[in-house]
Amino acid sequence: EALRLSNTTCILYILRDNEAFPDFLEGFAHVPGSEDVSRPGWSSVPGGKTLFACPRRMCFSFKNTVSSRIVVSGVSDCSVGFLEEFVFDEETFYPNITLVTGGRLEDAVARLRYYTPAEFDRLGLRSMVRVVEGAQMTAVDRDARAVRLSSGEELLYDALTVAEPGEDRLLEQLGFGDAERAQGGSGRGKVLPAGELATHLKYMTRDEVEDLTTVVIYGDSLDAHAAMGLLQESGLMFEDLVHISPNKAALTTGPVRLMTLAAGQARIMLPPVVYNMQLKKVEVQGRVRCTFANVLGREDMITCDLLVTAHDLGVSTGLFRCLNDSAIVYDGGLVVDSGFRTNDPSIYAAGQTCTKFSRRYGQGARMDMVSQKELGRHLKCSVAAGVGGGGAPGPLADTLANFNTPVVFQTKLCWSHTFAIVGMPQALGTMNLEVPAGSRFLKSVHVAQFTCICVDAQNRIQFLVTIGPACADPRKLMKLIGLPLSYLGDIEGAEDLLGHLMQPLVDALVLPGFADCREEMIRKAQGGAGLMGLAQDFFLRFAAANAGNLPRYHIPA
Repeated sequence: EALRLSNTTCILYILRDNEAFPDFLEGFAHVPGSEDVSRPGWSSVPGGKTLFACPRRMCFSFKNTVSSRIVVSGVSDCSVGFLEEFVFDEETFYPNITLVTGGRLEDAVARLRYYTPAEFDRLGLRSMVRVVEGAQMTAVDRDARAVRLSSGEELLYDALTVAEPGEDRLLEQLGFGDAERAQGGSGRGKVLPAGELATHLKYMTRDEVEDLTTVVIYGDSLDAHAAMGLLQESGLMFEDLVHISPNKAALTTGPVRLMTLAAGQARIMLPPVVYNMQLKKVEVQGRVRCTFANVLGREDMITCDLLVTAHDLGVSTGLFRCLNDSAIVYDGGLVVDSGFRTNDPSIYAAGQTCTKFSRRYGQGARMDMVSQKELGRHLKCSVAAGVGGGGAPGPLADTLANFNTPVVFQTKLCWSHTFAIVGMPQALGTMNLEVPAGSRFLKSVHVAQFTCICVDAQNRIQFLVTIGPACADPRKLMKLIGLPLSYLGDIEGAEDLLGHLMQPLVDALVLPGFADCREEMIRKAQGGAGLMGLAQDFFLRFAAANAGNLPRYHIPA
């Protein structure tokens, strides 16, 4: 009952001094707790004083067991979505899954886009998956099907899945890679990738941040803008930020281009950007000296207190060497077929920064513009079929899977503004504010909040873009994609579109049972049932199922 009410899948039970292990109900499986279960507000709890309690039905009851050894390298939205599908497989139990995190699991989880730390904890992966922290792959023996880790441990596999989140390759080239920073070299705390900035700032006081006189942000990505927003929120003065992009202004594409266009509509000032400057050399002698090559081929030098890079994410040098030595095909990323298989059928790969589909699928086949969580689900089906787990078989023809889950991009900007994109990958297209053929836009600008909703010819919501001081949960907005516009009441007359979407009326649409009730009503209507009776039945069933969650609101006529 506690699990049901809290929407959790696993209980972490902490024992007090001299307290015996509790006598849990028969329906639970007991798993010893890990050595590191500290959380904010807790003191460090000894591993022998904790245990996990998982519903036995989720783990063991009425399931086939597949003992194939599955090794997963990397913690990303894709790999977590992949593991979630294995853990909650209703028909098959996989007892031999190992996750190699590379660094600290907590730091990697904090960088996820589709999972909050609390949602990750609720998955209870530690109780079902062996987690190896602080180690990376250093070699792959394809003949023996073995992976060697930097810790010296060797893991045997039947299926090896590479789903790394990507690392900053530029710092590696400049001599400030992970190893150099970890060993406390001259660049430690002064040269770092954007992904490590939040962790770095946790150990700095506000006064220390305010004392920084110049901070250079290098890169043309949402991560670069997020880094600037985080620095300003931590106390850095706006005028102390220097944003440099290696690209020409006209070549800015993707979410950054869309963000720039939306900011112009809302008249929001983004930090000025110096374009077309290539970072060539970094030296640390007290302060950081950065040498750039400008558009004329001359060198410019900027001295700063902190350099943050957010541009060239991809396969890390260590992972590249590891897989290249094993003759895994690489072309700017690990090349895979429609089933996410590399040229070795027992090695799989997926993810937005480290993997790409083979060129035979065309230029439009991109992994960075689809939901990484859904990508993990498709990956699971392919791997499960490969190890004999009864997963959904791959497509009969060599064609890519259909991706039907909305994509989410969200970034906290300077001045406490938030930028968000939610929509279907196909609808977002070239990432601009031009109306797609056969569609129309609803737009509003209200107190510096710009919101644009794209509606197709059937009056269904295709995507939403918003920027401004208000912040809406994008995972809530995801559930509106594909719904008819009429479900949102008098939205076409709303002065503030985002404000309209945040009112209690819309909250009912994102409750868990709504989609199922709606789909059932549509099926019955297509079968000839009367709409008035269906609508009444639908409303009564939905209200009864969600009585505790439904807010009180006026239902539009």
